[in-house]
Amino acid sequence: MSVADTEYTLIIVTETGAQYDISDFAEDLGWSENEKELATTLSFTVGTDDDTLNSIIKIGCIAAVIVGGVECTRAVINKAKKKIASNRETLAVTAYDELYALQTSDEQYFFPAGMTTKSILTQIFGDCGISVATYTGADVTHERLVYRSGTIADTVLDILDDAEKKGGVASIVRAVQGKFEVVPKGNNTTVYLFDEDDSISAEQETSITDLVTRVKVIGQEDKTEGIPPVEAVLNGLTQFGIRQKIYRREKDASAAEAQAAAQKILDEKGKITQTQSIQAPDVPGLRKGDIVQVNIGQMVGAYYVSGIRHVAESGSMTVDLKPKA
Repeated sequence: MSVADTEYTLIIVTETGAQYDISDFAEDLGWSENEKELATTLSFTVGTDDDTLNSIIKIGCIAAVIVGGVECTRAVINKAKKKIASNRETLAVTAYDELYALQTSDEQYFFPAGMTTKSILTQIFGDCGISVATYTGADVTHERLVYRSGTIADTVLDILDDAEKKGGVASIVRAVQGKFEVVPKGNNTTVYLFDEDDSISAEQETSITDLVTRVKVIGQEDKTEGIPPVEAVLNGLTQFGIRQKIYRREKDASAAEAQAAAQKILDEKGKITQTQSIQAPDVPGLRKGDIVQVNIGQMVGAYYVSGIRHVAESGSMTVDLKPKA
């Protein structure tokens, strides 16, 4: 992997469909995929002395990064921030792919028992106007699912997590060249090996900073007492002390549903977290959900990419990893 051989091309597609290569004007180009988000974030900065740049870089236009003739990411410009410093005016641009709408939209859902993962997600995406071009991900039968609040993205991630717990393949939702897919994690055909090298470094961290050790389920308020009753107490790693969260049962939720929701909190936040990452020369085509091989210190074996940040200016990337079970 030679940084010197990597050439990044940044294309802007205007509302009329016209395409402009602004690679020579772009600074701080980078894009990232984070673990608990569906959308890819793309950012860059340009000087605005050129009137043409001012006229083509607009909210709603598309920005795309191409490396070696292959599109690595494309996103819709959502934010443009002008800044004047040292007599120079710059424009900082932030763009997201179309899955960003699911991260910023709330919805409630009810899915009866017996629906499959594919039918549920197809319905959710269809309601959002998103057509899934490829579906080869988890497809198991679910029990009754009720979501009374939360973002659509959180609902999608929860359903995929539930499918995996029921024996389905670990799966990921992502955009590829303007189309959308639900595919198994680790379905990449090229698997990169990151070995001990002067250009590669690794970090490992163990933490209980955000640990939750107890979840208390609170029922509806007692009008005579004025104090909501405690309906259940779920304990986790209380040897680290009591770090408690409250879950309030909604009026139309059963005690069993409330306890199951509280258990999800404990399942998600009741573990000692271990984060692992590597910093390496950029592989522009590497994406969240891909599988890689690592042989650095105690990090040996197959890992899923759980998050990734590409930095074009330095030709580097930071890759967050989770061991493949």
